Amino acid sequence: MITGYKTTACAAFVLALVAVVAAAAPTAATKSESSSRIAKERLELANEANRVVQQLIQQNEIGRADEQSFRWSLRLMEAETDASKDQPERVAAVQRHLDRMKRMEEWLAAAFEQGEANSLDVFDVKWWRLDAERLVAGLAEVPAVRD
Repeated sequence: MITGYKTTACAAFVLALVAVVAAAAPTAATKSESSSRIAKERLELANEANRVVQQLIQQNEIGRADEQSFRWSLRLMEAETDASKDQPERVAAVQRHLDRMKRMEEWLAAAFEQGEANSLDVFDVKWWRLDAERLVAGLAEVPAVRD
């Protein structure tokens, strides 16, 4: 049987452990502030990277259908949806990504006709456009949540 001293010491240890864990756990406000800060930083980074991608395209350092262009368009869409306040803003962010993919596909189709792109590039861009269309359709099917 545990003596009174051991029980008290054990209880005190457990209470101290709970207090330490509770003090270390972030509050809801801290989590919200952290999430907002991260969303803002991601949005700024994605916007800057997309500006650089456009510059590289204009300087002919990368092609319009380069995977970097797709990747940063997708990241921008993700950052915009994370930073959005409501369903219409999320849908608009995904629609902008789709619009970028459509422009990329149009450009690549013309480049392919002129022999400046290969069929695998065409397949990639078509896949990316279809994936963006799938995302838009999926958001349109989700009922708007009141924010």
